[in-house]
Amino acid sequence: MDMEVYEEALAWFEKVLDLEGKTGISETRLLQTRVLIFEAKCRCKSVSLAIIQSEFDLLISQMPSERGPLMSAVYGAMSSFLAERGDHNAANMYRIRSKQCEVEADIGECDEEDDCDNVSDELDTKSPGAILSECMEMARLRNSDREIEKDRDKEKNAHGETRLHIAARSTDTVLVEKLITARYDVNKRDHGGWTPISEAVSAGIRENVRILLKAGAEVDPVSTEVLNDDENSTGGGITPLMEACDKGFVEIARDLLKCGASVVKKNADGWTAVDFLRNFLASCGDEDEEHVKELTTLVQFMEDEQRKHAFPVRGYVPQRLKSKKTRSLISASQTKRHELEENVDLNGYKGIFLPCEIPNDFVFADESRRRKRGYQDEEDFAIEVKKPSQEIRSNADSFSRSGAQRCSADAIEIPNTLSNGEEPHIVATLRFEDEHGGMLRADKVVSFPRTATMAIAHDRICSELAAYESNSFDIRLSDGREADANVPLSSLGEPLVIICRLSKPTAEVLFKSRAGEREAVSNYISKFDSTGVLDLSSASPSDHTLVEDVLKALADTKRVINRLVLDGCDITSGALSAVNVVLPNVEEFSCKYVGLYDEHLTILCSVSSYPSVSSVDLSHNELTSGFVLSKFIAACTNLKELRICDLDLALGEEAAITSLCGLNNLALLDLSFSGFVRGHLVEQLFSSCNSLINLKLDGCDLSGVSFMSTWLPNLRELSMVSCQFTEFDSLIEWISMGCVQLLDLSATDITIDHLRTLVDARVMCSPMVVRLVRCRNVESNAQIFADVIPHFNDHQSFPLKFVFSPSFANELHAITASVSNFLGI
Repeated sequence: MDMEVYEEALAWFEKVLDLEGKTGISETRLLQTRVLIFEAKCRCKSVSLAIIQSEFDLLISQMPSERGPLMSAVYGAMSSFLAERGDHNAANMYRIRSKQCEVEADIGECDEEDDCDNVSDELDTKSPGAILSECMEMARLRNSDREIEKDRDKEKNAHGETRLHIAARSTDTVLVEKLITARYDVNKRDHGGWTPISEAVSAGIRENVRILLKAGAEVDPVSTEVLNDDENSTGGGITPLMEACDKGFVEIARDLLKCGASVVKKNADGWTAVDFLRNFLASCGDEDEEHVKELTTLVQFMEDEQRKHAFPVRGYVPQRLKSKKTRSLISASQTKRHELEENVDLNGYKGIFLPCEIPNDFVFADESRRRKRGYQDEEDFAIEVKKPSQEIRSNADSFSRSGAQRCSADAIEIPNTLSNGEEPHIVATLRFEDEHGGMLRADKVVSFPRTATMAIAHDRICSELAAYESNSFDIRLSDGREADANVPLSSLGEPLVIICRLSKPTAEVLFKSRAGEREAVSNYISKFDSTGVLDLSSASPSDHTLVEDVLKALADTKRVINRLVLDGCDITSGALSAVNVVLPNVEEFSCKYVGLYDEHLTILCSVSSYPSVSSVDLSHNELTSGFVLSKFIAACTNLKELRICDLDLALGEEAAITSLCGLNNLALLDLSFSGFVRGHLVEQLFSSCNSLINLKLDGCDLSGVSFMSTWLPNLRELSMVSCQFTEFDSLIEWISMGCVQLLDLSATDITIDHLRTLVDARVMCSPMVVRLVRCRNVESNAQIFADVIPHFNDHQSFPLKFVFSPSFANELHAITASVSNFLGI
């Protein structure tokens, strides 16, 4: 603009605005750029009055009132534009309005200064020397970026904690984010096995917990430290969810559960997170009904999750080990923090905490609830309330035994009448459910002696279900609790309803009951029962019926299959029919190198929808019809990952591409070495699959494809190894304008000039790794490549990292000492 080259300035400003819009820059910065564009247009003689007037009205309507300087600039530019065209009266009006906006902005600044002059605080009572001393102390305590970088993951105290451990239990969320950005290990353990997320949960800082989870912190790190008496724990092996439940941090517990925290893990004393939560609930009383309601709801949810994992639900607070004290509301990490504050010079931590304000920096999420419950300080202990229903869980036989192992009902005598002077009996309702929760048979009301225990009730149920003795079943109370065999029925309250539900048979049990035991099949099914993954890729080719037998046995269970792998298997028609039955319950399906033909895939297309399937790999098969392939893809409505490498479709190519374009959730697509990917089909694919994050097109012919800057806006990883191009310039421009972070152009004809364009465009953008292994036009002369980026050889933050073949990388090392600035691994 200063050089009066307005058309060129306008073009650059518009590019800047487009780039700022993609990078998510602030609205204020975007508004400033739009004002610059408007000023440039007003100076361009080729822009019409109608366009200027339209953009002026739009800018003024969207301009916040507090943006006086920007509004003044817009009115001033409009005034100059009209004066240039001879409309001096209108120009004068706009010029006056521009001056008014400028004066209003100045008055606003003066008012702010006056307001500041009228405000006094504690600094007014201090001498300049005292203020300077405090400022110097605060400045000294502030962490510099260099110090944070230098101390990355270093132990800062005797407990083996890093800066991130210490910051995680403070309210300084900005510092936590800063340390994470500096690549501090979010899963670093201290000497007791505690990670930063454990510290954040312990302190009740929910925001820090969420920040760490988003940064990839493990949700279930287990402490290795057996906590001492001063910390009053029930033992070592504590997870963050146990910590949150122990303190009643409901919201934090929910966040952890959403991220997959385990409800079945036990600590050294055999307590699960639900046990800790029930223990806290027992200590609450009825002072805060709303909080008690939240806790009760969370207990029920977590126990339902335990049942889904076939985990025995305790239903009451277990007794603590005698060797341990009651767990305190203060955690191990907080105790360590107090020890640190008393015995260590915090000035060495350079601003993690302010020395005189440390106790106030730790804000607990349920502080207000504690006040309502009457807690005096952090040292209050959770009260252990022993209720009749909270009996110790013994090592008695489980209620999930088979009928053959149960006691006979003949040994139990239930009296029907009461003699004079005899104590009244306990009346209970027995409710029988099938494995799906439906009614198995009518309820039955029975009576038990007052001294009867759950073991007696269990035997009575066995006698009632004599016809189902080959089945196992679970027993619980109507409120969801599970009582052990030695728990007296009189302690369970009235009305007493005991529910007996048949257990869902495992795939292994079903197979044995139907066809007898076959060792190879049983082994595969047993592994599936424990992992949820069925991998038949190692099945012996000589056993032609093994795959079919395993799949048929599994089909009877109708269980969700996390991953089904049939790579390299001998697929028969019977096996495919079994796959057709189980596939609706499969999440990830891999079927590579099996010689899959169109007629095979047609069998799988007989089902209209596979909503559970999120990942499919059909690479390296013999498919030739794009119509059959498109029908199968359309059935996988929620597909997120698709790999169909090395396919040569002879017909229906456009139908296959159209089906890919219809996958709205597709994030990963691998079409490497597939001959049908070419020409206008590529353009159709690129212009439609906006959700793609990872795309692989290795070995594809992309000749004639002209790349557009608006294609695939969310793409982060792109592989085009050995691809053929004729429009390299448009490819480089597309990559330059996008957000790709990992680019592989190995074994292509990319040139030094193309790299120069890429460097110029991406030097101020986000980091990117570019693989150029065996690119003959680039690796032919190391000196020429080194000259492409001479201005950045000593720049530590150069955003592009190149990966070459080892021999070429060695040549670059010999030419320049700063080669590490732009060479990746």
